[in-house]
Amino acid sequence: MTAMNIPRVLLRRSLPSAARLAAPLLALILGASSLTASAELPPRDESGLTDEELRAWVERIETDPETALPRIAAEGPAVAPRVRELLRNPTGESPSVRGTAYGMVLDRLIRDALARAEEEEGSVRYRGQFSSLAPLGADGATILLDLFASEDELLRVRRQAATALGDLGGEAELPALRRLADDFLTELWVQEEASYLLARFGDRTWVDRSIAEWRAIIAEVPTAATLPAILTAHGDLGHLRYRLGEYASAVEHYRAKERLLQQLKETVREELRSSIQAEIDLLQYNLACSLALGGELDAAFAALERSVASRDITLDMIRVDGDLRSLRADPRYEEWFRRLAAERPPAGDGRPESP
Repeated sequence: MTAMNIPRVLLRRSLPSAARLAAPLLALILGASSLTASAELPPRDESGLTDEELRAWVERIETDPETALPRIAAEGPAVAPRVRELLRNPTGESPSVRGTAYGMVLDRLIRDALARAEEEEGSVRYRGQFSSLAPLGADGATILLDLFASEDELLRVRRQAATALGDLGGEAELPALRRLADDFLTELWVQEEASYLLARFGDRTWVDRSIAEWRAIIAEVPTAATLPAILTAHGDLGHLRYRLGEYASAVEHYRAKERLLQQLKETVREELRSSIQAEIDLLQYNLACSLALGGELDAAFAALERSVASRDITLDMIRVDGDLRSLRADPRYEEWFRRLAAERPPAGDGRPESP
């Protein structure tokens, strides 16, 4: 869930800078980031390779990687431990991750997973989205950290890698993430994302500092001068609490922001109200996700229904977002979704949206 008018579902950005806090209230920045596979993804091979066949394909990486890597990756993430065992050196040590055939296999498995997530789930991001990569273990986390930190990679790949790193990483990544969080020469979003990941892996130093700053902001009396920063701080606190799994607190901040926006809407000129209402509608999706994850299903259904008034929220997002699994498992969901789809204008490509 992300922040100052940038929906969580479109671009999961992180902690805001002071400059962002001072941004004009009605400056709507609704951007989207997508990941497109550079080549057609290979189909999953259900039959599986024998150890002998796998060894032959691994040996072929050196001479024909363009053929060998897709074939090996078609086995899925579970092939990674098998490749590692095949490539152990005579002393029993595991192969190096970087600059080896093993590392190339991990890299291909990860890139395929990132591309599949984009193909099947669009721009939605959520915790556990890349749990299927668990067989890659710590070695996979090393590759993901490299992708996330590399300025040579496409931005969309780096953002996806950061999401996946949250699912695979752990204490081993703390030193590198601390360096990124403290490196003022790196991109701001990398520092911010590193701060979130540090908190997820047990080091809250950076996020607690931001929380203290935001609390000081929301404690101020709302005025024409302070209201934009207060609204942004409530939104950012909500997104941070959501990412840390503190869903009740996230809901509290989202609702506080909604109340302030509603009050503002009643005081501004008529021509400005639609922009404020659009922000309220968009906020409902993030609110619904935190409510659903916190087990408040009735309130989550209500907020989610309000969110589809936003042009940035699609029914397809509701269908795939992992944060909304509890709603899709609810007996009311099928009928609720069909009613919503019938009331909503068709999707842009004219295809009907299904539960």
